Amino acid sequence: MRHMVSVDGGPISPGLGASRLHSSGRLYSPGGCGCAALAALFLTVGMALLTISLCMAVLAVAGLVFAVALTIREVRGIRAGAAVRFWPSVAIGALYVACISCLGFLIWFWCFA
Repeated sequence: MRHMVSVDGGPISPGLGASRLHSSGRLYSPGGCGCAALAALFLTVGMALLTISLCMAVLAVAGLVFAVALTIREVRGIRAGAAVRFWPSVAIGALYVACISCLGFLIWFWCFA
């Protein structure tokens, strides 16, 4: 009769058969120390920051397009003989400053940081 050996190297009595075979109690972990869970956390945070900055860039480009459209509308009104309106001009200027500074920051952050 052949001798059976358990997973941990000890002999198995023939009376118990294969029901005695079991693992040694150690859990196999392919990462070894749980590094994959930690890396997944950092990847999730990175993807969230990337999504937020991408949404900010889309909003800044949309705001810039809107500011150009408002500028064209104001210039046409002025050429048609209307007076220059102060508050719309200030709002358009503020929109240009906000959009261009946001896009400048995002370009710096994505390309040079």
